[in-house]
Amino acid sequence: MRHTPLLATMALTAMGAHSLAAQTMRSVATSRPLSGERMLRASIEFGAGTVHVGPAASGDLYRMQLRYDADRNGPVNQFDAATGAVRLGLQGNGNAGIRVTSRAQMAQRAEIGFAPGVPLMLSANLGASDATLDLGGLSLTSLAVRGGASSTTVNFDTPNRATCSSATFTLGAAEFDVSGLANSGCASSSACNSRIRRSYSASGTDGSSSTKYRWLCSAISRRRALMRASGFIAA
Repeated sequence: MRHTPLLATMALTAMGAHSLAAQTMRSVATSRPLSGERMLRASIEFGAGTVHVGPAASGDLYRMQLRYDADRNGPVNQFDAATGAVRLGLQGNGNAGIRVTSRAQMAQRAEIGFAPGVPLMLSANLGASDATLDLGGLSLTSLAVRGGASSTTVNFDTPNRATCSSATFTLGAAEFDVSGLANSGCASSSACNSRIRRSYSASGTDGSSSTKYRWLCSAISRRRALMRASGFIAA
């Protein structure tokens, strides 16, 4: 028996309806109180959705609030007191498949905060997420951000409270904005596998630490180790 295009469409619609009915969005919140930690090595994993990272509330070493698709992902909160290492975010549970649903229903969100006074080594793998990192006032010692087809905004509205060795942004087909980069105080900075020129990362073209940069990263720019600046605009 031959399957007509109409029958195939009906079958796909039925699969989508079943997937939509099975979808389970859940919310979870977790935190850890300060307990004299001298260093925090934080790793964030979040494949898709919206992410905001910033300072945590007073008294918290870290705090995380998640809304996620429980059919496909599970929350990650792993802390090692001996090493001061923490993993936060989401990880896949191996349940993939066709899903037909709206953007709003599929929205996953993460709100993650870190203690401003604790030296922080921060690594974030953001996948295809839309991410905003408000890092001003934290005590960053290093920063590494990775992403794919994403939109990433990094803000240093106030000075970093620690000595930072490096800030590295490794992105795919992404739009990347950073403002107040001089406030990070990082000894070196790079985006799209190219070094941000020190004259810009130190003070910006107008001598202001609030200068805003926009980089459009692509596979071609990564292979050629080039960055393409689309604008230097005072914030």
